[in-house]
Amino acid sequence: MSSVRFINDGSRHVFREATDIPIEILGHFLMTDNHCSKNSWQDWAKEAKSLRDDQFPHTVGSNITFLEIDQNEIISMYNDLDYGELEEKAPHLKISVDQFVELLDEWYERVCKQQPQEVLLKYENNTYTLEIIQQ
Repeated sequence: MSSVRFINDGSRHVFREATDIPIEILGHFLMTDNHCSKNSWQDWAKEAKSLRDDQFPHTVGSNITFLEIDQNEIISMYNDLDYGELEEKAPHLKISVDQFVELLDEWYERVCKQQPQEVLLKYENNTYTLEIIQQ
């Protein structure tokens, strides 16, 4: 199991600790690049479903994260601040477009709207789950 913990600092949920680099990359993305604006990221991810093969890879860069979707609708997420050149062997997270969209929905509904004190995002058995530790 991989996990990343967030603490509410009064204005946003701050990434505190992660069990490994790929889940840490997702934690940084949720904290800084996404924060609580799910729609633009979801729109970008959903757009991949309508692209032709010659339009891949479908990429976007943000404050600290670089995301790339391949023809199989798998997103590779890299932290371009810490790991230099983006290449397949660099530490990265892989998540399906559907999982990504679902995770952003859940983050928005359970974290952004409810503003819990502590949140744990877990990845186990190919599934991402948000656990509210403290309301």
